[in-house]
Amino acid sequence: MLSLLTGARIEELRALTRAAVDLEGDVGEHRSALVARTVVEQAPDIITGQNRCAADEAFEVLRSLSQNRHVGLCDIAPEMISAVGGRPPASSPTSHDRSLDGRRCAAVGLGVA
Repeated sequence: MLSLLTGARIEELRALTRAAVDLEGDVGEHRSALVARTVVEQAPDIITGQNRCAADEAFEVLRSLSQNRHVGLCDIAPEMISAVGGRPPASSPTSHDRSLDGRRCAAVGLGVA
């Protein structure tokens, strides 16, 4: 069977394998971005509920907190949810995902403010 594969066909199969591996990585990054967005979107709701303010005001409070602490929204939001709920959010990234925070936050437009 191997004798039937030409050099060009082998290179084509290698290229397809590399493309599949790249796509798998992209899917993982998109999944992480979705998790980050879901968690970050909960934080302004907490501020709105506690302060009885509009959603845009709540997001401004969150953004200011991010800037003052020099910490990204992707880090502040899980802390806030944990403080209010007494436990981390169910969709919070695991510790091995933490190295992706900068890329994940940037992917959803929520990088360090």
